[in-house]
Amino acid sequence: MASMRETLAMGEWQRVEPSAVTSGYDAPYLQRYQLELRRMAAQLRGVEVVHVNSTGVGGGVAEILTSMIPLSRWYGLDTRWLVIPPDNAYFGVTRRVHDLLQGDEGELSEHEWQTYLAHVRASGAPLVDDGRPRVWFVHDHQLLPLIEQLPRDDVKVWISHVDTSRPNPAIFQRLQPFMQQYDQISFSLPQYVPSSFDRARTPVSICPPAIDPLRHKNQPMLENEALAYTAQYGIDPERPFIAQISRFDPWKDPIGVIDAYRLIKERLPGLQLALVGALAAADDAKAVETLEVVRHHANGDTDIHIYWDPLQIDEAFVRAFQAAPQVVIQKSTREGFGLTVTEAMWKGKAVVGGNVGGIAVQIRDGITGFLVDDVEQCARRTLELLIDPELRQTLGTAARASVEEHGLLPRLLRDYLTLAIRHRGIGD
Repeated sequence: MASMRETLAMGEWQRVEPSAVTSGYDAPYLQRYQLELRRMAAQLRGVEVVHVNSTGVGGGVAEILTSMIPLSRWYGLDTRWLVIPPDNAYFGVTRRVHDLLQGDEGELSEHEWQTYLAHVRASGAPLVDDGRPRVWFVHDHQLLPLIEQLPRDDVKVWISHVDTSRPNPAIFQRLQPFMQQYDQISFSLPQYVPSSFDRARTPVSICPPAIDPLRHKNQPMLENEALAYTAQYGIDPERPFIAQISRFDPWKDPIGVIDAYRLIKERLPGLQLALVGALAAADDAKAVETLEVVRHHANGDTDIHIYWDPLQIDEAFVRAFQAAPQVVIQKSTREGFGLTVTEAMWKGKAVVGGNVGGIAVQIRDGITGFLVDDVEQCARRTLELLIDPELRQTLGTAARASVEEHGLLPRLLRDYLTLAIRHRGIGD
């Protein structure tokens, strides 16, 4: 979804004004949220709700906020979205912090740590207190130290979207003092709350992410229509086709997907694989490096189609490449949640996902998809689905029903507003 950025008077912060569909939230499968969200918005009248993160384009947080800001306003909330000034050195460090939080070995150098703190502190300085009551939702580790500069009397919520179930102890020890200054912390899943976290000092809530069912890329699309679209980009509609739609990141294991594809191809020689991951997120410096590793591993196989150009990979492109394959794969080895899994399930696709993090919460193995632990199992389950269309249909139907029940954006907005109201002392 395209966004228009408007530079604010306050330093280099940018206000992101997303253009998103908001009509249609009275659809039957969303009606359960209508009265509750309007009541909650009324309780926050006069309070500005501010979401802050590191990038307005690319990645799951930007995906969520692109739709959440218009949805919030649709319900009458005074809300805005701010993005920190970009800085390549800072983004390089925050990418390393992300990997350490998900369990990588090593630690930041003192220079890296100071680069991280200095950019947040310098950027946060213009966020002065003008006396207006606000609720701040600070998303992910990139802006964690911003807590030092937010007005004392405002409500401050930190939202973690990554898998912190087994964080590197050195980085967590450095970050935890910032975490525990917030009024509330939200993790995507219960197992992401580190055992060393002091819940008595800072309350913890669980708010799994969600998708916007009204966005163009999440609209229904017939398989033959999707195959006609993907044929324009080199996919043969007459041959079996699998895909992984996910940014180029070692944690997403695109190398493992290629290895699984090669095992399946021994049984189905006509198999095609698409790897789709737009190089769009400004804070993901590792993506280009990973893309080059993937290209090398593909070794010139003309049935492996790799798409990375953000000018090409728009919402229509993603919609078609999730709807066209017989099987969608998300073979992550660590996964904060996995909204691409949610999107494919919402389209009624049979999904094979890594048995980790948010994927394991979304997929009930053998009921709404398949969970796998290694390349061989991924290949075996994918092949099983490729040769059994009835099984694909059964799992896909159950997958869509599961997302309708648990994975749509109004539920996530309700979760966030519950936290805001609780800490303003105006809840039930």
